[in-house]
Amino acid sequence: RALSGQSKATMTTRWGPQLKNAVKALESNRELAETRRRAEENVRGGLACRPGSLRVLFILNPIRRAPSPPAMHGGWISIVNQAIGLGKRGVCARVAISAWTLETFQENFPGSPDVFLAYKDTVRTPQDLAAALYDRAAAFDFLVATLFTTVEAVDLITACHPNVQSGYFIQDYEPNFDNLSDVLRDKALVSYTR
Repeated sequence: RALSGQSKATMTTRWGPQLKNAVKALESNRELAETRRRAEENVRGGLACRPGSLRVLFILNPIRRAPSPPAMHGGWISIVNQAIGLGKRGVCARVAISAWTLETFQENFPGSPDVFLAYKDTVRTPQDLAAALYDRAAAFDFLVATLFTTVEAVDLITACHPNVQSGYFIQDYEPNFDNLSDVLRDKALVSYTR
């Protein structure tokens, strides 16, 4: 936040009036207005998940069932927004989540109920996660790990589905997480080169 604030202040000091004028020019540009209109029309036309569209599955880590609904946090929100944004651009994007969290996710993203793909609540280990998603994963072009605990599962699945590519949506330097044991810290560190 501090760096962002400093950057904004520096940009405003150096380029304030020019930046303001450039933004106004872009907002009133007729060619861009037409491009925006066409893009919006395409999005409303339901391009996502049409035959031949790119298919991406983001995989969230298993969440143990609890008495109360899970609290949404920045990482999950960011990933779901990525999937929704890709969907608006014609990509068939889904987010795999623990089944018991489905209602919470749908409540927090009411306009996008079909973006979620639930897997069994009994999933605990990377092997469980790979087994739970194995059959459905074949329908996707890309599987994306979203936390170090999902990297191994993605590796296991793509080893059996050679046409499916893998990726890792890294949001944090996870070896520095305070709540990790030494074993988990080592797994987090290894996940970056997997």
